[in-house]
Amino acid sequence: MIDKLLDSYLNTGSFTKENDLPEYQGRSMPRRPYSLINIIMWATFVLSQILRFYYNLIVSGSLLSLSFAVGIVIFAYIGLYKMIGLTKIDKGSQYGTRDAKKDEVTKKDD
Repeated sequence: MIDKLLDSYLNTGSFTKENDLPEYQGRSMPRRPYSLINIIMWATFVLSQILRFYYNLIVSGSLLSLSFAVGIVIFAYIGLYKMIGLTKIDKGSQYGTRDAKKDEVTKKDD
């Protein structure tokens, strides 16, 4: 099954053949702008509220509110840095690699 999928992808550039989905044969779905409009509207609303919040914090002039604003930015930066670090390849599993299999064999021999 996997070989057929790979062959289909290499030959057609798609994992499915047109004859696999007869109801869509020769037709393509037109792109609708509703999703794009929805995400733009929500992003505009949310970002405007965040920017208004930060503007009010900075304009207040209070040292506590300024440190709170800086703390939020630092916390967000550290959180994103840690999340990106979780997706690095060196953090992945060693299952199935040759080195891991060699280690298992040497442990069994000992």
